[in-house]
Amino acid sequence: MIIFSCKTMKQLADKIYAELCALSARRLNIEPRPRLGKINWDEFEKSWPNYSIENPEGTVRGKDVVFIMHMPAPEDVFKQLAVACAFPRYLAKSLKIVLPLFPTGTMERIQKSGGIATAKTLARELSQVPLTCTGPVELMMFDLHASVERFYFSDNILPDPQSALPILKERIRSMDGVAITFPDEGSYKRFGQEFEEYPMILCYKKRRGADRKVTIVEGDPAGKNVLIVDDLSLTAGTMVECAKAVRIFGPLSISGYVTHPVFHDDSWQKIINCGIFTKFWVTDSCPFTTNTVFDPFRINSSLFEVLSLAPTIAKILAS
Repeated sequence: MIIFSCKTMKQLADKIYAELCALSARRLNIEPRPRLGKINWDEFEKSWPNYSIENPEGTVRGKDVVFIMHMPAPEDVFKQLAVACAFPRYLAKSLKIVLPLFPTGTMERIQKSGGIATAKTLARELSQVPLTCTGPVELMMFDLHASVERFYFSDNILPDPQSALPILKERIRSMDGVAITFPDEGSYKRFGQEFEEYPMILCYKKRRGADRKVTIVEGDPAGKNVLIVDDLSLTAGTMVECAKAVRIFGPLSISGYVTHPVFHDDSWQKIINCGIFTKFWVTDSCPFTTNTVFDPFRINSSLFEVLSLAPTIAKILAS
């Protein structure tokens, strides 16, 4: 197994590699030992790609290839798809793409005529990655915004939707008096069945332009350690408004969790500045955010804690 990554995902790739090596040392069906491949991300003028895979005959041909992708901006789609399409052309035995955050997931439908469902568009583009020597490419994603998105892809690619919630549940297992709170009906439909052993609080969210109004419609936060759970946060607005709505009812504490901490324009600062959260968990699916909130030169706060996806991804790749 040869592991490649885009530049922003190198840290996660290194963690996955270390986890796979540990599994290999315990002889859990990973032979031969995994290796890290290298991509040269050189560019021409105006950022046009001049990329190359080092030693494709030794690291791609006849190998099980893993490519870890991250697309924080539209221009990253073309650049990383160019590399993904190259692996089958260099005769990879198999190709597994790990794209923790499906970046257009919130645009899975249109609200009025003329809208464009870009989730479907990106699924079409990813579906153009050629078949490998052993068949379709596998695409691993975590906590899709809408479960229907797995069916947007063609038969050329096999989506493998995963969830990071088991990582969170393991982290909070020893906590007492936890009540899981969902900021809107969508998050409850996606994740409610994962937390049936906990008391649940359901909120209703109404949008007015960029503003959000959140109210509790079911459940009682009083005297509980409330944990607000959602798949992603773009601006932290929903999480903060939900925390404000819950605080009125006298919980013991309020914590938060999102699998994908996008937090445009450093909006993670809202989580700190609101002064409500005692803990906020995220995964390392968005490296720009996780690298920032743990940079001691920018922020000195123990509020945030990263639950890495690396052990979960490694176990899936090794299975």
